[in-house]
Amino acid sequence: MSLSLKEFEEIVETLAPKSFIMEGDFYGWLNSPPKKIDSVAVAVDLPSNLIGCSVLILHHKPLTVPEIPTFILHTPLDRCNGGCHEALLNTFGFKTFQYIKDRLGVFTKTHITPEELLKKAKETFKNVPLRYRFFKREIKKVAFFSGCGLNYFPFLKECEKLNVDAVISGDLTHKSCQFLLHNRISFIDVPHPLTEVFGVKKFAEKLSNYVKTTFIPPEVPFDVCVG
Repeated sequence: MSLSLKEFEEIVETLAPKSFIMEGDFYGWLNSPPKKIDSVAVAVDLPSNLIGCSVLILHHKPLTVPEIPTFILHTPLDRCNGGCHEALLNTFGFKTFQYIKDRLGVFTKTHITPEELLKKAKETFKNVPLRYRFFKREIKKVAFFSGCGLNYFPFLKECEKLNVDAVISGDLTHKSCQFLLHNRISFIDVPHPLTEVFGVKKFAEKLSNYVKTTFIPPEVPFDVCVG
């Protein structure tokens, strides 16, 4: 099964519409596309070992341009219906949700204890370093942002306005940690690419209905030690 370039672009546009791109972001071909697509590899970041395929689809734009034709998704896949924000929430077992303003993440209403939420996180991200802090004994609103939400203040400020009790995302910094502590918003900090993997994998599964597609799982790009 193969696709013409036009057919491929129409399918990708349906699954992750360009209309969801955030200002200043990159979406589309990073280099010259092929005329025909026989197979696709999909990954969050540029893999160290590329498999043979017609096209590589990445969530993040790499620092170097691969030799293989490469298409970048990024924020359209985060923000679209069934995208990375939603997939992260679903992975924690939540089904109903609302979009945060400008689709800067999603949130759900629930009744869960910090211990229960942390248990879900440990089950979801096995053997992965997690940083967390909890304040309230019962969590009634949980927000999810795939990627850099714990360092993206437009999202964090919307969470404050919505009286969100807990946030699950990645890229916690000292400054954002102080904001969360000051507003007594609980958080679980997960390595950035691992918060996006569920949406990227879901995209690959949908694409496989049209063309041979291989999903390449990410790895945490650093080691962790406890002194």
